[in-house]
Amino acid sequence: MTRRPTDGKAEHGAFTPEELATARADLAAAEADAEYLSSSGASAA
Repeated sequence: MTRRPTDGKAEHGAFTPEELATARADLAAAEADAEYLSSSGASAA
């Protein structure tokens, strides 16, 4: 079953600005790691 972005909101309630900022920072860090790994030829596993 595919979860929609609204599913979490329904289960959790509205996200606070702090929760959104943390999630954005985590995503940015993961994207930076993925970009580094893809440019260096390294493997994530």
